[in-house]
Amino acid sequence: MKVLVINASANKERSTTLKLTKTFLEGLDVEASEVEFVTTIGLNINPCRSIRQDREWYF
Repeated sequence: MKVLVINASANKERSTTLKLTKTFLEGLDVEASEVEFVTTIGLNINPCRSIRQDREWYF
């Protein structure tokens, strides 16, 4: 089983939600699973504004 954890907390590794998530994952049988943690703070993520008529993405 593959598990993706996305953390958007400004507290990064000190996040209470992340601590709770890690505890939850310990309760699952994820030892044989692939777990990936992604922290979104610090990433430059912007929404797509539209798709032009030529089907090209416009950011």
